[in-house]
Amino acid sequence: MKTPLSVSLETSTVENPFLPDTHQAALLSLEHEMTTRKYSERSIKSYRSHLNLLFAFFSKKNPDTIQDEEVGTYLLHQIQEKHWAEATQQQALNAIHFYFEYILDRHSDFHELRPKTASKLPLILSSSEVADIFRVVDNVKHRSMLMLIYSAGLRLSELTGLRRADIQFDRKRVFVQGARGKKDRYSLLSEKMAVCLREYLHEYHTRHWLYEGQDGEQYSSRSVQVIFQRAARKAGIQKPATVRTLRHSFAAHLLEQGADIHHVQELLGHESSKTTGIYTHLAHKKNQRLTSPLDGLEW
Repeated sequence: MKTPLSVSLETSTVENPFLPDTHQAALLSLEHEMTTRKYSERSIKSYRSHLNLLFAFFSKKNPDTIQDEEVGTYLLHQIQEKHWAEATQQQALNAIHFYFEYILDRHSDFHELRPKTASKLPLILSSSEVADIFRVVDNVKHRSMLMLIYSAGLRLSELTGLRRADIQFDRKRVFVQGARGKKDRYSLLSEKMAVCLREYLHEYHTRHWLYEGQDGEQYSSRSVQVIFQRAARKAGIQKPATVRTLRHSFAAHLLEQGADIHHVQELLGHESSKTTGIYTHLAHKKNQRLTSPLDGLEW
């Protein structure tokens, strides 16, 4: 077992300065372990925040003496008093499991404490609805962002993380570096997308990132969400669509073309074909040659 007290507090970035030193050191041990294991800064912040709440709840107990049944008591309190959603409960359990497993060397799966999540099909837009959204966006930068998410099936974070060099015009593909799970992959570069990107890059001379903010920084994910919502309203889309709906629609439309599910899995960067398989319930398959669905749109 790793001893949290052996870690110096001088570089701690924990949120609650009023916790005892034992709790602060445990939080720092968690942060160091996650950093060593190459977890993202976002995950580290989330896990640290959840452990901070747990330790504050048991502020009079040494962190390494918290028992499994006490974790259940803590979760019940948060659900009843803080009205935690299922996703928040899952995140908290993931953080606690990591701490028990890798810091305390205790093996607890907390299976009985994990909520049963409803199986919901993702929202899909029709091809004409996707085309309507693109049609109403006049700004070439904004239009190319939304088109590229759909054209290559990108996550929003993957779009904002693209570099200019990741667009491989000659090979007609998009390189997605360090995607979820820290795995690289390639996706499609549509013919229409290539034309749109050339137009965009001719007008906007970015230095490093494909899409940059005013000061050359990585473009804001929130700004892309606002762009999409404005376009969806202007296009008269009544469905509760989000930026992620474009990625879902990409997958369903590819399967409608007759694409092999394992190929779509690779393009999306899914770990398992079971994840990709959910789109088979939404696709009306057609026997067509596999191309990016963007090339089938007219506007």
